[in-house]
Amino acid sequence: MIDWEWALIDELETAKSWQEAKAVMLQQWEEDPTHIKACVRLAFLCWYTVVEQPYQWQDEYDLPDYDECLTILRRLTSYGLEHFTEDINFLWTFGYMMSLFAEYFCANYSEQAYLAWEQKGEQMLEKAHSMMPDDPMFTMILLSNIPTAKLSDQQKIYKVACRATKPLLASRFQGKGEMQRYFLSVLNRDKKV
Repeated sequence: MIDWEWALIDELETAKSWQEAKAVMLQQWEEDPTHIKACVRLAFLCWYTVVEQPYQWQDEYDLPDYDECLTILRRLTSYGLEHFTEDINFLWTFGYMMSLFAEYFCANYSEQAYLAWEQKGEQMLEKAHSMMPDDPMFTMILLSNIPTAKLSDQQKIYKVACRATKPLLASRFQGKGEMQRYFLSVLNRDKKV
Protein backbone atom coordinates (compact mmCIF):
# COMPACT_ATOMS: atom_id res chain seq x y z
CA MET A 1 0.00 0.00 0.00
CA ILE A 2 1.11 3.50 -0.77
CA ASP A 3 1.86 6.11 1.88
CA TRP A 4 -0.86 8.70 1.21
CA GLU A 5 0.75 11.39 3.35
CA TRP A 6 1.93 14.37 1.28
CA ALA A 7 2.99 17.16 3.63
CA LEU A 8 2.42 20.11 1.31
CA ILE A 9 -0.93 18.88 -0.01
CA ASP A 10 -2.10 17.84 3.46
CA GLU A 11 -1.24 21.31 4.72
CA LEU A 12 -3.04 23.05 1.84
CA GLU A 13 -6.14 20.89 2.20
CA THR A 14 -6.21 21.38 5.98
CA ALA A 15 -6.03 25.15 5.35
CA LYS A 16 -8.90 24.73 2.84
CA SER A 17 -6.67 25.99 0.01
CA TRP A 18 -8.37 23.62 -2.42
CA GLN A 19 -7.41 25.50 -5.59
CA GLU A 20 -3.74 25.60 -4.68
CA ALA A 21 -3.73 21.92 -3.64
CA LYS A 22 -5.33 20.99 -6.96
CA ALA A 23 -2.85 23.13 -8.92
CA VAL A 24 0.19 21.64 -7.15
CA MET A 25 -0.98 18.07 -7.68
CA LEU A 26 -1.92 18.72 -11.30
CA GLN A 27 1.50 20.21 -12.00
CA GLN A 28 3.20 17.24 -10.27
CA TRP A 29 1.14 14.76 -12.28
CA GLU A 30 1.68 16.56 -15.60
CA GLU A 31 5.44 16.61 -14.95
CA ASP A 32 5.41 12.90 -14.09
CA PRO A 33 2.24 11.04 -15.17
CA THR A 34 3.57 7.83 -13.57
CA HIS A 35 3.39 9.50 -10.14
CA ILE A 36 0.60 7.32 -8.78
CA LYS A 37 0.18 9.31 -5.56
CA ALA A 38 -0.36 12.53 -7.53
CA CYS A 39 -2.80 10.78 -9.86
CA VAL A 40 -4.88 9.25 -7.08
CA ARG A 41 -4.80 12.18 -4.65
CA LEU A 42 -5.71 14.64 -7.43
CA ALA A 43 -8.48 12.37 -8.70
CA PHE A 44 -9.82 12.02 -5.18
CA LEU A 45 -9.88 15.78 -4.61
CA CYS A 46 -11.64 16.30 -7.94
CA TRP A 47 -14.11 13.47 -7.26
CA TYR A 48 -14.82 14.74 -3.75
CA THR A 49 -15.30 18.25 -5.09
CA VAL A 50 -17.92 17.24 -7.66
CA VAL A 51 -19.68 14.83 -5.30
CA GLU A 52 -19.76 17.04 -2.21
CA GLN A 53 -19.65 20.60 -3.52
CA PRO A 54 -23.40 21.08 -3.81
CA TYR A 55 -23.89 19.83 -0.25
CA GLN A 56 -21.07 19.85 2.25
CA TRP A 57 -18.80 22.52 0.80
CA GLN A 58 -21.38 25.22 0.04
CA ASP A 59 -19.79 27.79 2.31
CA GLU A 60 -16.18 27.12 1.35
CA TYR A 61 -14.57 30.08 -0.38
CA ASP A 62 -11.66 28.51 -2.28
CA LEU A 63 -13.40 25.62 -4.02
CA PRO A 64 -11.94 24.21 -7.20
CA ASP A 65 -14.08 24.76 -10.28
CA TYR A 66 -16.67 21.98 -10.63
CA ASP A 67 -16.38 21.62 -14.41
CA GLU A 68 -12.59 21.72 -14.33
CA CYS A 69 -12.54 19.05 -11.61
CA LEU A 70 -14.88 16.85 -13.63
CA THR A 71 -12.61 17.21 -16.68
CA ILE A 72 -9.49 16.42 -14.66
CA LEU A 73 -11.16 13.42 -13.00
CA ARG A 74 -12.10 11.95 -16.38
CA ARG A 75 -8.63 12.67 -17.77
CA LEU A 76 -6.94 10.94 -14.83
CA THR A 77 -9.34 8.01 -15.13
CA SER A 78 -8.59 7.60 -18.81
CA TYR A 79 -4.85 7.75 -18.18
CA GLY A 80 -5.05 5.35 -15.27
CA LEU A 81 -7.12 2.82 -17.21
CA GLU A 82 -4.39 2.87 -19.83
CA HIS A 83 -1.36 2.78 -17.52
CA PHE A 84 -2.25 1.65 -13.99
CA THR A 85 -4.45 -1.43 -14.48
CA GLU A 86 -2.06 -3.53 -12.40
CA ASP A 87 -1.59 -0.98 -9.61
CA ILE A 88 -3.63 -1.96 -6.58
CA ASN A 89 -3.79 1.65 -5.33
CA PHE A 90 -5.33 2.83 -8.59
CA LEU A 91 -7.70 -0.13 -8.74
CA TRP A 92 -9.20 0.19 -5.30
CA THR A 93 -9.45 3.99 -5.13
CA PHE A 94 -10.85 4.51 -8.62
CA GLY A 95 -12.99 1.38 -8.29
CA TYR A 96 -14.41 2.75 -5.05
CA MET A 97 -15.16 6.16 -6.58
CA MET A 98 -16.71 4.67 -9.74
CA SER A 99 -18.84 2.14 -7.92
CA LEU A 100 -20.34 4.85 -5.70
CA PHE A 101 -20.85 7.66 -8.22
CA ALA A 102 -20.52 6.25 -11.73
CA GLU A 103 -22.33 9.24 -13.23
CA TYR A 104 -19.24 11.45 -12.82
CA PHE A 105 -17.22 9.15 -15.06
CA CYS A 106 -19.72 9.26 -17.96
CA ALA A 107 -18.75 11.80 -20.61
CA ASN A 108 -22.21 11.43 -22.15
CA TYR A 109 -24.60 10.32 -19.46
CA SER A 110 -27.10 7.57 -20.15
CA GLU A 111 -28.36 4.72 -18.01
CA GLN A 112 -26.26 2.33 -20.09
CA ALA A 113 -23.11 4.44 -19.61
CA TYR A 114 -23.81 4.73 -15.89
CA LEU A 115 -24.18 0.97 -15.50
CA ALA A 116 -21.03 0.34 -17.56
CA TRP A 117 -18.95 2.64 -15.33
CA GLU A 118 -20.48 1.22 -12.17
CA GLN A 119 -19.63 -2.29 -13.37
CA LYS A 120 -16.11 -1.18 -14.30
CA GLY A 121 -15.65 0.13 -10.75
CA GLU A 122 -16.88 -3.14 -9.27
CA GLN A 123 -14.50 -5.10 -11.54
CA MET A 124 -11.61 -2.92 -10.38
CA LEU A 125 -12.52 -3.62 -6.74
CA GLU A 126 -12.68 -7.33 -7.50
CA LYS A 127 -9.25 -7.20 -9.15
CA ALA A 128 -7.73 -5.32 -6.20
CA HIS A 129 -9.23 -7.91 -3.87
CA SER A 130 -7.86 -10.77 -5.98
CA MET A 131 -4.39 -9.21 -5.75
CA MET A 132 -4.57 -9.19 -1.92
CA PRO A 133 -7.40 -11.59 -1.00
CA ASP A 134 -6.41 -11.73 2.67
CA ASP A 135 -6.50 -7.96 3.15
CA PRO A 136 -9.59 -7.18 5.24
CA MET A 137 -9.96 -3.64 3.86
CA PHE A 138 -10.29 -4.89 0.29
CA THR A 139 -12.68 -7.62 1.42
CA MET A 140 -14.82 -5.08 3.28
CA ILE A 141 -14.91 -2.63 0.37
CA LEU A 142 -15.74 -5.37 -2.12
CA LEU A 143 -18.51 -6.87 0.00
CA SER A 144 -20.01 -3.45 0.75
CA ASN A 145 -20.80 -3.14 -2.96
CA ILE A 146 -22.76 -6.39 -3.11
CA PRO A 147 -26.54 -5.86 -2.99
CA THR A 148 -28.01 -6.59 0.45
CA ALA A 149 -29.98 -9.61 -0.80
CA LYS A 150 -26.78 -11.32 -1.91
CA LEU A 151 -24.79 -10.13 1.10
CA SER A 152 -26.75 -12.18 3.64
CA ASP A 153 -24.63 -15.26 2.85
CA GLN A 154 -21.47 -13.22 3.38
CA GLN A 155 -22.59 -11.03 6.27
CA LYS A 156 -20.28 -12.77 8.74
CA ILE A 157 -17.26 -12.32 6.42
CA TYR A 158 -18.17 -8.65 6.01
CA LYS A 159 -18.43 -8.08 9.77
CA VAL A 160 -15.10 -9.80 10.42
CA ALA A 161 -13.48 -7.70 7.68
CA CYS A 162 -14.91 -4.50 9.19
CA ARG A 163 -13.47 -5.34 12.59
CA ALA A 164 -10.10 -6.35 11.13
CA THR A 165 -9.90 -3.18 9.03
CA LYS A 166 -10.33 -0.75 11.92
CA PRO A 167 -6.81 -1.18 13.40
CA LEU A 168 -5.23 -0.85 9.93
CA LEU A 169 -6.74 2.52 9.07
CA ALA A 170 -4.42 4.82 11.03
CA SER A 171 -1.31 3.35 9.43
CA ARG A 172 -2.80 3.26 5.93
CA PHE A 173 -4.14 6.80 5.93
CA GLN A 174 -1.49 8.86 7.66
CA GLY A 175 -1.50 12.61 7.22
CA LYS A 176 -4.23 15.19 7.45
CA GLY A 177 -5.33 15.54 3.82
CA GLU A 178 -8.91 15.33 2.66
CA MET A 179 -8.46 11.83 1.27
CA GLN A 180 -7.05 10.48 4.52
CA ARG A 181 -9.80 12.11 6.61
CA TYR A 182 -12.47 10.75 4.27
CA PHE A 183 -11.24 7.15 4.28
CA LEU A 184 -10.49 7.15 8.01
CA SER A 185 -14.13 8.04 8.51
CA VAL A 186 -15.99 5.98 5.89
CA LEU A 187 -13.89 2.84 6.23
CA ASN A 188 -14.24 2.75 10.02
CA ARG A 189 -17.26 0.46 9.86
CA ASP A 190 -16.62 -1.65 12.94
CA LYS A 191 -18.88 0.61 14.96
CA LYS A 192 -21.59 0.39 12.28
CA VAL A 193 -21.92 -3.43 12.06
